[in-house]
Amino acid sequence: MIRVASESDWTDISRISAASGYMDYIGNMGPRYLGFGETYVFQDVQIQGFCKLEVLPDHSVHLSGLRVLPEARRRGVAMELTRYLLDSGARRGCRVARILVESGNNASLYLSRKIGFTEVEHFHFFQGTIDTRSFSRSVNEPSYHDIGWKFILPGESESDVISFKRGGVKFSTFSEDRGDEIMDTVHYTIFSGGHLEIQDGKGVISVPERCLGSTTGLYRPMEGFSEAFLLEKDLTQ
Repeated sequence: MIRVASESDWTDISRISAASGYMDYIGNMGPRYLGFGETYVFQDVQIQGFCKLEVLPDHSVHLSGLRVLPEARRRGVAMELTRYLLDSGARRGCRVARILVESGNNASLYLSRKIGFTEVEHFHFFQGTIDTRSFSRSVNEPSYHDIGWKFILPGESESDVISFKRGGVKFSTFSEDRGDEIMDTVHYTIFSGGHLEIQDGKGVISVPERCLGSTTGLYRPMEGFSEAFLLEKDLTQ
């Protein structure tokens, strides 16, 4: 059975997350993790896995935090959860689904491709902030923008994404504000390279691999999550 998680499920969710072998940002957040989007659990006597669904401003659905109890793996739990959430997104009128998978997570990459996801971007992540005062405002690029470890195609009018340019350098910013010390940060997405003066601070800089060689000043890869693939699936077919 797959159902929406409740607060009473948190003990099981945190236990599965801790045993997953991934960086346990879910456990670090505590029950606040259940406070945004919708977390679904797969239950067969006990909870065996879970995954989060969020509907984004560009009418896409983002899936994240797919975790399965170690002893329940290779039984189709991850596949059933993912298909259920994709169907849920399609029923809500979402046109595409996206998922961000760490480049070394071969099991999740295999599952995503098997279900029909294809890779649309390869990102590298760095720590730090960018002082935007020497840059001019710009229209939003028709490309993927990071809005808090989730990526959208915002269009020129998306007010929460602000784009800047100076010379050949172009990037966007998004300030996450959930009132949560762990999650709240500024996210930057690079669209064309050049030299950036990176400062210490609570920020995540997402750089597509195609821009990596031309972007200088990046010196602190994100600890625990420095490289990932963005994958996408068409929900209209």
